[in-house]
Amino acid sequence: MSVRLVLAKGREKSLLRRHPWVFSGAVARMEGKASLGETIDIVDHQGKWLARGAYSPASQIRARVWTFDKDETIDIDFFVRRLQQAQQWRDWLAKRDGLDSYRLIAGESDGLPGVTIDRFGNFLVLQLLERRSGIPACRADQRAANAVPGMRNLRPQRCGGAQKRRHGADSGARNGRTATGPAAD
Repeated sequence: MSVRLVLAKGREKSLLRRHPWVFSGAVARMEGKASLGETIDIVDHQGKWLARGAYSPASQIRARVWTFDKDETIDIDFFVRRLQQAQQWRDWLAKRDGLDSYRLIAGESDGLPGVTIDRFGNFLVLQLLERRSGIPACRADQRAANAVPGMRNLRPQRCGGAQKRRHGADSGARNGRTATGPAAD
């Protein structure tokens, strides 16, 4: 049995409208133990499955939804599919509008909460959301090892990555690490 986040009665409405966040006030209880960033099932108060998401026990956003499809597995193929879907759409827009720099992955909008990828010509920049403590909100850094090979399939000449660490809601302070290298042929 997978770990389940059980919503309080009446708090499933936003998920039924496909809102990708579960706030702490909507949570009735956890069934099982989950670590930060672990993929969990989200169910209503009667146990009906609603979504699958990344768990964040100390955040006001307790879960960020990966998928609303019960049969979809969260694995490397999931990330590759999401990257490819976003690339197809953004490539079409970029070609239509004559752009060479744009946001390729926009977090929840592309079904990849905590992940942002920007394209600047032939260079990609990967940003991963981190919690105040420096621990990634959705374990995006652990999944980055899987995402970067997928990024290389997006045809850049070089790939890069950075992590943002927020030190307070209004501080604007940032620390980061960057990793770069040539793209795969």
